[in-house]
Amino acid sequence: YNGFVDGPYYAHITLKSEYGTVLSVGTYATAAYKYADFQHYAIRFVSPASEKTVDNDTDGLYDWLTLTLTLDVTTEDNYVVSSRLVDQTYKIREDWRTAAHLLPGRTSVTQYFLGYPLRLANASGPYLVTNDIYDGRGVQVDFLLYTTAAYSSSSFEGPPVTLAPPHSEWALDTDGDGLYSA
Repeated sequence: YNGFVDGPYYAHITLKSEYGTVLSVGTYATAAYKYADFQHYAIRFVSPASEKTVDNDTDGLYDWLTLTLTLDVTTEDNYVVSSRLVDQTYKIREDWRTAAHLLPGRTSVTQYFLGYPLRLANASGPYLVTNDIYDGRGVQVDFLLYTTAAYSSSSFEGPPVTLAPPHSEWALDTDGDGLYSA
């Protein structure tokens, strides 16, 4: 259905042995089905997706990398859009999930990826983002792969808090018995 193409359709069939040896190859032409004769999708991604960087504190470093995905919904349901961002060497992975009850029509969701893990891992882009939609039963109903623009890891904000030496310690005897209480 999603291809919006009427049949006949052609199936290219390959018969292989248990060892992977090709035993036979064939082609089968189906009847002339109309694409509208097939089950409609409940929800699907609509290209293109769009990315944006967000600098919340205007210091010139990105706090977030966001990806906005457009969805075409035909069946009302609870859906989860799950996105995973990885760098080219898979040393960093960030996940974001958006759950929503969606009504039929076109809508969009924005997925957010923190900038500081990319900086800490020294992971420069482009990044690959794998996006999946799950229906209310947890069944995957569509997917979309997206490659971001190139980013230097140093263009992202550092972590919101860090330890700063020197560190100190002390012990406290609150009841006066000569033993430390805390």
